[in-house]
Amino acid sequence: AVAQKQGVPAERIGGTTQNDILKEYIARGTYIYPPRPSMRLATDLIAYAADTLPRWNPISISGYHIREAGASAVQELAFTFADAIAYVESAASRGLAVDRFAPQLSFFFAAHSTLAMETPTLPTSPTTRGSSGS
Repeated sequence: AVAQKQGVPAERIGGTTQNDILKEYIARGTYIYPPRPSMRLATDLIAYAADTLPRWNPISISGYHIREAGASAVQELAFTFADAIAYVESAASRGLAVDRFAPQLSFFFAAHSTLAMETPTLPTSPTTRGSSGS
């Protein structure tokens, strides 16, 4: 509403919404709604951003919280990518073409001081592919 009042076109608005409900069930326990309605809301925002806000990341799929809850680096990646697959499947089941919304998915990973373990996981993650030379 503020951008609209100021005459900023929707296609110029950029930002990121965390909106990763699945990590709440896995790591934090700070959810409000049951999984199915929560996934519907997350998918609604993915669809809205794909249609209206091309510079907006409608979800930041968060491994960080999973890692901070005690997961290893490998478990963090596994749970995070499993969550990403669930969001992609949810959006695709509603008829959204993956190529329309996938570039707007973002990821948030932890990086602990165990460099020998962390380094091999980073070049394979979508957030670093291309920027690391992989």
